Amino acid sequence: MHEADMPTDPLHNRLTRVRDALETLSHEEREHMVRLAERAGMLSEMRDNGTLGEERIEDLLARFHPMASARL
Repeated sequence: MHEADMPTDPLHNRLTRVRDALETLSHEEREHMVRLAERAGMLSEMRDNGTLGEERIEDLLARFHPMASARL
């Protein structure tokens, strides 16, 4: 597809660039990106609800980073 034939929708163009960039990553790099995206989703849920499932933010922090819970 020539650039002149490409849609002018900014979201479409951005998603196309992201897809193209992801295709250049190795399998391990893609897996790392998936884990980061999952964490971002978890953080959004915690921000919106104050919990993730049944766990409170403080409990998750204590499990993932013991030093962080000491500061709460």
